[in-house]
Amino acid sequence: MKNFTDGKVRKLNYIVHNPNTVEETAKVLLEICIQANTRKVERKLMELTECDKGINILNKRDAEVAERV
Repeated sequence: MKNFTDGKVRKLNYIVHNPNTVEETAKVLLEICIQANTRKVERKLMELTECDKGINILNKRDAEVAERV
C-alpha cells in the first residue's frame, strides 16, 4: 500500500486480542474445520460405500460362479 505523501510502501500490522484460553480457541477452530469439511467427508464416505457395494456384488457373483464349477 503506497502512501502518496512520502512514496514509501507501508506494511499493515494487525493485532488481535483473544480473551479466550488456548483450549477454548482450539475448540472453536476445530468446530470451524469440522463444519467446513463435513460435506467432503460425507461425499467420500458415499463414494467408498458405493465402491464397497460394487466389490460385494462382484464377490457374490464370483462365489456363485465358483459354486457352479
